[in-house]
Amino acid sequence: MVIDGTLPQTISLLESATEFCYRYRKRMSRDESVDLVPSQELPSIALSSTQTRYINKKSDNLNSDDDETLTEVTTVNHPPGLMIEEDGQEKTQSATLKTSSLPVLSSSCPGFVCLVEKTASAAVPLLSSAKSPMAVAGTLIKTGMWNKEIEANKELFHVAIMPCHDKKLEAGRGDFSWEQQTLLNYGNAFQNEETINVSNGEIEAEELVKEVDMVLTTGELLEVLTEAVSNGTLSNETNASSVHSIRCTFDELKDAASDDLIILQSQAEHLAPLNRENEQNVELYGSGSYADYIFRYAAWDLFNCRLPLDEPLPWADSSQTNTPTSTGNSGGVIRRRRKRPDMSGLRELSLYKHTDGTYSCTKPKDAPSAEPVLKFATAYGFKNVQTVLQSLSKKTTSMDKCSDCHYIEIMACPSGCPNGGGQIGANGRRETPRETKERVKKVVQTVPRVISKDGRLPMYYGSNEPFSQEARRIFHTCNHVVPELELSTGASAGVAVNATKW
Repeated sequence: MVIDGTLPQTISLLESATEFCYRYRKRMSRDESVDLVPSQELPSIALSSTQTRYINKKSDNLNSDDDETLTEVTTVNHPPGLMIEEDGQEKTQSATLKTSSLPVLSSSCPGFVCLVEKTASAAVPLLSSAKSPMAVAGTLIKTGMWNKEIEANKELFHVAIMPCHDKKLEAGRGDFSWEQQTLLNYGNAFQNEETINVSNGEIEAEELVKEVDMVLTTGELLEVLTEAVSNGTLSNETNASSVHSIRCTFDELKDAASDDLIILQSQAEHLAPLNRENEQNVELYGSGSYADYIFRYAAWDLFNCRLPLDEPLPWADSSQTNTPTSTGNSGGVIRRRRKRPDMSGLRELSLYKHTDGTYSCTKPKDAPSAEPVLKFATAYGFKNVQTVLQSLSKKTTSMDKCSDCHYIEIMACPSGCPNGGGQIGANGRRETPRETKERVKKVVQTVPRVISKDGRLPMYYGSNEPFSQEARRIFHTCNHVVPELELSTGASAGVAVNATKW
C-alpha cells in the first residue's frame, strides 16, 4: 500500500486551521484584564496515547534546613488526543488545550517541538496539537480507516519516507503508540460516531501499536535503491543506469493490479500546482504551507474574507538586510554594508480591516495606525527559532517582531523541509547559498500545493467535522514539558529505564 503524502497533509492542515480559529475566538472573547500568560505545566512522560506519567517536585517542608525535594510521580489514564472544556471530562494539565493561548506555534517540525519541550516550557501550551502529516498517515493506516473491511492490527508495518532525521524521534514518541484494542475502537468510533470509555488497565509494552514503525530519509531511500540496483535486484538490464532502473521499478508498480497495490491519493480539488508568482517565496510551500493555508482559512472562517487562490499572498521579509556601520578611518562617514541574503529570514503577513468593512492584506491609508486583525509569521532556521523563543519569553510590546503575532510557522532547518538534513543534497559537496536555493526550489516544484477550499472536507471525515471531539481523539496529540534528567531520578538511582525515557 502506498499513501500519497498530500492526503494526510490535507487533514493535518485542516485540523491545524480549525484549531487556530477555535483558539483565536476564545482569545478574543476573553477579558483583556485577565492575565494571558499560560500556566506552567507539570513535567510529564507519555507512556502511550492514553496514559501519561506526571512528575511533580515538591520541597521537603519537614526538613527546612535542607534543600532536598520530594518527587511525586502520578500515572494518569485519559482519552487519546486532546481534551477541552466542552468535553465535560476531568482535565489534566498535559491533556487540556490552553484555548486562549496565542500565538499558536506550528508543531509539524519535530526538531522544534523537541527544543521547546526541553528548553522552553513556557511555550509548550502555545504549540499546535494537530498531528503532523506523518502521524496522520500512521493513524489512517493503523486504524484501518482507509478500508472499513480492514481492522487495525500489528501486521501492518508503516514505513515513512521523510526529509529529516528528526522524524525518527517523532516516530518514537509515546503519544503515537496505542493499545491494540483502543486503536481499533477509536478508529471505528470516528467512522460510526460511537462513544468510547477509556480503559484503566495497565499498559504492557508488547501490547502497544506504533503509528509509524520505521522512518527512512530520502537520502537513505536512495542508498537502499542504489544498492538494490547494484545487486541486480531492481532491473534485469545490466547496462542500465541506476536512475533508469529505479524509474522502471516504480513504473512497474504503477501498472500493478489493484489487489496487489493500494494507492491512497488526495482529492484533486484540494491540490494546485505551484505557479510562477509563488516562486519568489517558494520556501513557504515546501514545509507544508501551514502559515499560508491557515491564513487563508482563518480569513474566510473568521472574517468571511475570501482571498484569491490563484494569487500569492504578499509575504514580506522582515529580517534586517542593511546594517549601518562606522569605522574610525572613514572620518565618521556611515557606510551601509549589504549582508548576504538570508534564506531563512523571518517573513510576515497581516490582514487589515478597512473603514468600509472589507478586509485585505494592505494597510489602510486612511488609518496608518490600524492594528491587523490577523498577523502571521514564518521562521526557518535555528537562528530565527531562537529569535522567536526569546521574543515570546520577553513578553514585550507590539514593537517586537513576534510577540504580537497570532500564528508562527517554525522550521528548524534553513529553507524548511526541502533543505532537511535527510534530503538528497549535493552528495557531500559543499553548496553555495545560490545552489542550495535552486535545489530547494526544484524540490518544492515537484509537490502539489494543498489549498483551502472554503471548508470542503477531504475523505475519511464522513459526517464528522474538523476539530470535533472525534477528530481531536485521533488527529491531535499532546505536548509535554520534559522532566529534567538527574542522577537522583535516573537509572543510576535505581529507577527503571522505561520510567525515564521520553
